[in-house]
Amino acid sequence: RRIWETDGASAYTAEKRIHDLEKFFRSVDHVLVGSEVAKASYIAGGIPEEKLHLLAGTFAIDCDRFRPEEGTCEKRTFRALHVSQMNLIKGVGYLLDAWSRLSLQSAELVLIGDMEEGIETIFHRIKPPRTTALGFLADVSSHYREADVFVSPSVADLHPYTVLEAMASGTPVIVSDRCGVSTIVEHGVNGFVYPYEDTDSLAEHIRWCHEHPNELKEMGVAARASALQCTHDIFTRKVIAEIDRWFE
Repeated sequence: RRIWETDGASAYTAEKRIHDLEKFFRSVDHVLVGSEVAKASYIAGGIPEEKLHLLAGTFAIDCDRFRPEEGTCEKRTFRALHVSQMNLIKGVGYLLDAWSRLSLQSAELVLIGDMEEGIETIFHRIKPPRTTALGFLADVSSHYREADVFVSPSVADLHPYTVLEAMASGTPVIVSDRCGVSTIVEHGVNGFVYPYEDTDSLAEHIRWCHEHPNELKEMGVAARASALQCTHDIFTRKVIAEIDRWFE
């Protein structure tokens, strides 16, 4: 808020929602978390560490619904994509700032999802060039396939499914180190991980993707391979095995 001089992220500050979550977590004996980012967040929220069980990289995505484009098509415009319920927590301000610094030829930034009022304020203040805001869409699967890179610049986001959806679609990702799913992103192989406040680093990663289309395609193949290790069947087996371990 101090950086962007606006409010936002009302879903994360609603008193009743916070009260209900605190009540729920007090009532359970075990909490499975998929990343160190998630674990640190729960501890900061007052959950005793002994309740937390880290199953690193334990995420699940439908790799049949989200899959790469069949065949090949020649793209003339480089497309960076962001999908979220856009608020300050999602770090959209950093993305708009980074994009506005770039002067990429034949390139566009596509934003999908409703914008909270605070993000609309930032959007109109920055006026990012070559940017299309499509609003909420019920089905974004085709947009993942059509994108060259997906960007998740979250300030604090334990499990944005959008990152996995993009990877399953064969699209490499750029994610902040405050994104829990960053644990399955192998830097320079299936995507990039950068410090969440480093707008220059974010901009340079986007620029690299724009300038290296062949390497980017190879990263997309690697992204799909990583997503295939996060199917619902694999997720279920890992969780059941962990629960069985508690009662040995």
